[in-house]
Amino acid sequence: MTSVASSTTSKFKHLFVYGTLKKGYTNYTRYLKHSKNLGRAKFISPAITVEKYPLILRPTNRLPNTRGPILMTAHQEDKSKWYHIEGELWKVDEITMKALDILEGVNRTNQYHHENIQVIHKDNNNIINDCTCYFYTTLGMDDELLKITPLLPSYDDKAHNEYKPPNELNTEILKTIYTDTITCKRCKQKYVNEYNTNKSCKHHSESYAGETKQRWQLPGDTDGSAEIHFFYSCCGNYDENSEGCHTSKHISYDEDDTILYKEYD
Repeated sequence: MTSVASSTTSKFKHLFVYGTLKKGYTNYTRYLKHSKNLGRAKFISPAITVEKYPLILRPTNRLPNTRGPILMTAHQEDKSKWYHIEGELWKVDEITMKALDILEGVNRTNQYHHENIQVIHKDNNNIINDCTCYFYTTLGMDDELLKITPLLPSYDDKAHNEYKPPNELNTEILKTIYTDTITCKRCKQKYVNEYNTNKSCKHHSESYAGETKQRWQLPGDTDGSAEIHFFYSCCGNYDENSEGCHTSKHISYDEDDTILYKEYD
């Protein structure tokens, strides 16, 4: 098993997520997915902690009654009953980290804080050092949580079915994620210029237009010839809202219109 550094650039750091930020769960869909689409967060692989930790669900008698996961560094249960926690390894930039700190209440409630831990990259079995992880502060603040059981090896679908998120999205988090973004002239999606690559923009290179059925009919066949069929000329897709068949860099509204068509010449 090989030990590797925590990140390859100063802007991105490794983050281990174990709860509602995991792919497919509520706060991934609400927040982390936006960072991913902007290139500010990158899923690396499934992962598991090197050390064992106590993981519980927030008790029903605690406000806010979200039943969200709580990861701690202490518990009344013997350490032999703690688990290596399963989750996901991500790389996130500073803006994403700032946004997720708002979500977790870091520096506001002082209940969640960062700790650097070691996790195992489950795709290649490497150990990732100095991986940021959110822990709930309990000792001296909320000692009753140290008695809560059962301890969980992972936050799974069954646990997430109990999650009760706030009804409203946190606009402060989304505004933070979308800091310094630009709207693409092609696909109309937001992007970060720094992370704009030749594969960032997915769009159709030709228009969505209609043609009569007559074009495909054999001579003499007039059945339904007046019917108009709409599709993208570039790929023949009939779904106007389909994902683009072409990839390129995003183009801003400040750039000349000729750039839109240059690569198709």
